[in-house]
Amino acid sequence: MKVKRMFFCTLTLLIASSVGILPGFAQYAAYTQFSLPEGAMARLGKGSVGAVTYSPDGSTLAVASSIGIWLYGTKTFQELALLTGQRGWFSSIAFNPDGSTLATGGGDLDRTVRLWDISTGSIKATLTGGHWGGIYRILFSSDGATLASSGGKSIDDRDGTACLWDVSTGTLKFTLTGHTYDVDIAFSPDGSMLASGDGYRDGTVRLWDVSTGTLKAKLTGHTEYVSSVSFSPDGSTLASGSGDNTVRLWDVSTGVLKSTFTEHGFLVGRRSQVISVSFSPDGSTLAGGNWDGRIHLWDVETGAVKFTLTAGRAYSVSFSPDGTMLASGRQVWDVATGTLKSRLTGHTSGVNRISFSPDGSTLVSGHEGNRVRLWDVATGTLKSRLIGHTGSVSFSPDGSTLASRYEGNQVRLWDVATGAVKVTLTGHTDTIDSVLFSPDGSTLASWSPDDRFRLWDASTGVLKAILDGYGDWVGWISFSPDGSTFVTVSRSWDGPVRLWDVETGAVKATLDGHRDQVMSVSFSPDASIIATGNANSYGGTVHLWDASTGAVKSILTGHTGIIRSVLFSPDGSTLVSGSSDNTIRLWDVATSTLKSTLTGHTDGVRSILFSPDGSTLVSGSSDGTVLLWDITPKTPEP
Repeated sequence: MKVKRMFFCTLTLLIASSVGILPGFAQYAAYTQFSLPEGAMARLGKGSVGAVTYSPDGSTLAVASSIGIWLYGTKTFQELALLTGQRGWFSSIAFNPDGSTLATGGGDLDRTVRLWDISTGSIKATLTGGHWGGIYRILFSSDGATLASSGGKSIDDRDGTACLWDVSTGTLKFTLTGHTYDVDIAFSPDGSMLASGDGYRDGTVRLWDVSTGTLKAKLTGHTEYVSSVSFSPDGSTLASGSGDNTVRLWDVSTGVLKSTFTEHGFLVGRRSQVISVSFSPDGSTLAGGNWDGRIHLWDVETGAVKFTLTAGRAYSVSFSPDGTMLASGRQVWDVATGTLKSRLTGHTSGVNRISFSPDGSTLVSGHEGNRVRLWDVATGTLKSRLIGHTGSVSFSPDGSTLASRYEGNQVRLWDVATGAVKVTLTGHTDTIDSVLFSPDGSTLASWSPDDRFRLWDASTGVLKAILDGYGDWVGWISFSPDGSTFVTVSRSWDGPVRLWDVETGAVKATLDGHRDQVMSVSFSPDASIIATGNANSYGGTVHLWDASTGAVKSILTGHTGIIRSVLFSPDGSTLVSGSSDNTIRLWDVATSTLKSTLTGHTDGVRSILFSPDGSTLVSGSSDGTVLLWDITPKTPEP
């Protein structure tokens, strides 16, 4: 299948000739520039992974992610394209029988089905009006004439449904109701029947007549929700995977239970629930993916486990058309041997923290799932991973040391050049939330919910001071530019922002005024202004404070979600705010007016960062990606 690479921008901007932060930008991997939002220069990370499916001829693997649909060539597993344009997560995907069209389903933010022309990457049709909640699964019938989609329970508690659509006209033919929660679906091979599984406690499977939309049978027996259903290639058997930790095989003609597959001694519980099932093309093997990250391959005839694969949470399992490969999440497996054939790199979990090395050559991102990633800024490639680390990360000012949270209540200082551990700081009795170097690099500050700040000698790891008595959960800490003051933000509603004297440990001032929880804080470069952002989910505000008096200078409004990060530009003229409304706003500090709004993330913006020269803005998001934005003022055209 030939896929045109028209979905990304081949940026030959001023970067290649500039002496700024990105001297090697022209050498970025091509996929880092696929489908970039306006103003962005590159994307690091490919988002979190959801559903995966092969094209009918097996040449393309489609991967649904938090930012779009990635298409990979299966011979090389290189990126072919990124399809974007849907709000929020792409929750489900399916190829039509001839592989010319890809259908995608959206989550709660975008309850639509879109049909994409694979040859051009353009949207052919958008199907709306069938679902109240996010779309859980979509499938084409064997002749491609009918599309089935299933929805989850809506945010206003309306039950999940299944819909049957006429593909040629885009009209809704039938709405199938009766399920109480998220609904999974499967077409019979001849397209005459649709199976649906109820994602709630009644554990039922229903069989529907596609031509009339009427219920034919209800299969009962599971003791927990049914998360996945799949027909055998000959249509005689239906497999259902459940939260009761079993896979059941049903005789389709009679509705009688044929057999039950269990996990042979593995513990039954939430972490062992079966969440995806799929038959191999010849019907001899059944794959079952588990919540805990294991995939079992069963011999359908005997019920014996052929292989157990460790794959990461297996929301979706998909056999290649020839049955030789199995894809799940980021991995592709050899079915005959149970060995890993390929890993799709670059997909990441939500980004909590980001930090530049002082020379701008390395970007560090802290991710959900206990990982810290180091990226080469010039090429966009992943340099290394620090496993077991998450939350806050901080470079020393000279770039030689990286601090990161380790094993929850410890801090590790890493030698950036060698990757070796220099020292491990212990003493906190609860999970560390923030770590930060002072501007001169001599001191490292850390805080955890044990209500204690600890100040460490950054060169030796010796504890210098313990500051306690704060009384509130602290969400953010920041040093003043001269290192004499650091500011702490309470996570309590209406909690204070306090300024501390680093030398004496005394409270210098308390800033009160936010009516909601403060989520972020930043000093201006000259230390005259402090910016704070709050957590009102209906519209967060940014307060600008006079650092010397503690008085409010101005209040910036416009965000429609929680403000999770605020930051001044290196020259102090611009303030940037990142929000759970998925946007980044740039404000003129002198006038308190909005300069511009950057859009492109598909989930909340959690962290923002300027390059040392101020020309590049970096944003980290819950969508699992980092975007690099060119914010150099443009010269007006004559």
